Amino acid sequence: MTRRCCSLLLVLVASTWLFALSDAPTANPDLSAADQLFRSGKFADAADKYQSILKSDPKLVLAQAGLVRSELRQEKVDDAFASATAFLGAQPDSAPLLAAMGDVQFRLAKMAEAETSYRNALKADPKDVQARLGLARLYRAYSLYRQAYNQLQAAHEIAPDDPEVQRRWFGQLSRKEEAAA
Repeated sequence: MTRRCCSLLLVLVASTWLFALSDAPTANPDLSAADQLFRSGKFADAADKYQSILKSDPKLVLAQAGLVRSELRQEKVDDAFASATAFLGAQPDSAPLLAAMGDVQFRLAKMAEAETSYRNALKADPKDVQARLGLARLYRAYSLYRQAYNQLQAAHEIAPDDPEVQRRWFGQLSRKEEAAA
């Protein structure tokens, strides 16, 4: 393993550990548990947990968005699209749901629709990290590297301790910048 990979791995492990320790408790401990399952890669368990949360509180937006992302990670794209469409029907201006729909549309190669969903999410909440990361991924796929970098930089400024933001941020740094970071 190269020195760069080892240092990146060390930074990611340490930041994930610090993020877990500094993670502010949410109002719903079940949601925190589901998010932790998602972050640890147990997507089926996370989806089950999100569904159980939604049985008790069907309008909890973060659980809805988590369920959609869990279904995407399990390669259940059609289920994720159906869930996102149903959830957005009830709450069309929800930034987390619009960003999750953008993720689904990106996976379905509906790039223009995904960009629209991400932009609508940012109109609803300019600090939505998932929408920024989605736009960065979309612009990178378009080879619009400067715009992708700008979205990633904005996401890093909003949530520098988020593990996904850190992973993408460190992935685009040069060796010299990585060592300084």
